[in-house]
Amino acid sequence: MNILTICTNGTEDSELVGTVSLLKRGNIDTTLLSVAKDKVITGSHGVKIVCDLSYNDVKNKDLLAYDGLFFPGGGRGSKEIRENEGVLSLVREYAKKEKPIFAICGAPSILGFAGVLKNKRFTCYDGFEQYVKGGIYVKENVVKDQNIITARSVNYVTEFALMIIDYLQGSEIKNKVIKAILRED
Repeated sequence: MNILTICTNGTEDSELVGTVSLLKRGNIDTTLLSVAKDKVITGSHGVKIVCDLSYNDVKNKDLLAYDGLFFPGGGRGSKEIRENEGVLSLVREYAKKEKPIFAICGAPSILGFAGVLKNKRFTCYDGFEQYVKGGIYVKENVVKDQNIITARSVNYVTEFALMIIDYLQGSEIKNKVIKAILRED
């Protein structure tokens, strides 16, 4: 299982690193794709992150081989990504194939711009629901509707990642991750 994580400058670094770290604990590989000019991005709080791939170096058809997509939030990062027609096209392809798509904080707006949340329940950072036409906004921590999981903010990274792990790997793996992250030594 390998999830393509799409990020850029201004991506919320805590949502990116926290979610990816927990997914890896759940035996879910992630490949980081930068849609910035190069592979090194600067998160919304100044953390430098080296991505595996640069969008400029790959073709969308190569990006269809992954098992799912993950979009960390961040206001500036989400705006840049939702203005990238190639990424929006990729989101539509994943949705058409009913592959899993995950987005947190401001990133559900990307799914809204791609038009894949029509008649689906979702949550997001307060105010970003305005970018999702046809979706059903619910003010909950984490929401799953079919193949799409969304979360409200960085405050819910753990709950979000655990729901993804449960969805992709099952409750046994999820419970092992819970035990590992809550272990007291």
